[in-house]
Amino acid sequence: FTTQSKAAVLGLTIGMAASYGVDGITVNAVCPGLFESEMTEDTLFKNEEFMRMYNFTDPMSRPGRRGELNGTILYFSSDASSYVTGQHVVVDGGASIV
Repeated sequence: FTTQSKAAVLGLTIGMAASYGVDGITVNAVCPGLFESEMTEDTLFKNEEFMRMYNFTDPMSRPGRRGELNGTILYFSSDASSYVTGQHVVVDGGASIV
């Protein structure tokens, strides 16, 4: 269900941006790839086969590190993005382009 839920988030983002833009409300989505987290460190990162496959296909050859989403989130929560709405930004080290 991961693919369907991601598509739903993107559709919801676009729909909400279209509906609330007139009120000056911006709606955007940050789409993270594989990141180090409490959830992944004890599962995915301990699976050697998964890590070999991921390191082969990811252009940056590593998962995202803690804190590497911060800049994107800060951008969307600042006035610098006041004219940006209905967008999704993928932060995945290039994994989605291969």
